[in-house]
Amino acid sequence: MPPFSGAGFRAGLWLVTTALTIAFVMRHAHRVRRDPMKSPTYAIDEVKRREGLHLTGLEAAFTRRHQAVLAIFCAGLAVLVWGVLPAGQGGFGWYIVEIAALFIALGVIMGAAGGLDGNGTAAAFMDGVRQLAPTGVLIGLARGILIVLQGGQVIDTILHAMASALEGTNSATAAMAMFAAQTAINFFVPSGSGQAALTMPLMAPLSDPVGVTRPSWRFRWATDSRT
Repeated sequence: MPPFSGAGFRAGLWLVTTALTIAFVMRHAHRVRRDPMKSPTYAIDEVKRREGLHLTGLEAAFTRRHQAVLAIFCAGLAVLVWGVLPAGQGGFGWYIVEIAALFIALGVIMGAAGGLDGNGTAAAFMDGVRQLAPTGVLIGLARGILIVLQGGQVIDTILHAMASALEGTNSATAAMAMFAAQTAINFFVPSGSGQAALTMPLMAPLSDPVGVTRPSWRFRWATDSRT
């Protein structure tokens, strides 16, 4: 799919949903600040406070080191966007290996900018790896499920059953049904990467027979003969 397919609609939708999310979080934070017991994690926070593990210093100043780390991070994201663009569009066509190398370099540079020595940077890196390990396991398990489905030659059967269930609906309805199915999967697989590895091999080929086109440069409501 073209990188900027439907960019205007996607940007507008992102602005709306982000604004609503910010408003919800700010309203919830205000309520919890007035009455901490309204927090869903109040009991967990109390345990952490007693164990000395609760976050403190949230009102700390935004130092020059913090500013430098944030600036390097933003610059790294800009380089990432530039690098993954196809060569014909001014980029380099980077993929997994190049992206991984960029992130490692960013980690080293940001560690130095943040005042960490070599050991501190390595320890912070390993802490990040520890937090991402469950996501890696989910991606591996999702890939294993796909391999089992491919080996058992049942993917086409699943796709046929899903397409048959959506038969007779227009493409807009089919898209909403697919979104609902993805939302249900979010409850069981919270990792975005794990979801992509698990559902994209099914959702992508399912979109064709139900009329949900992949490349689209503008948003439009489906107007096929079944609407």
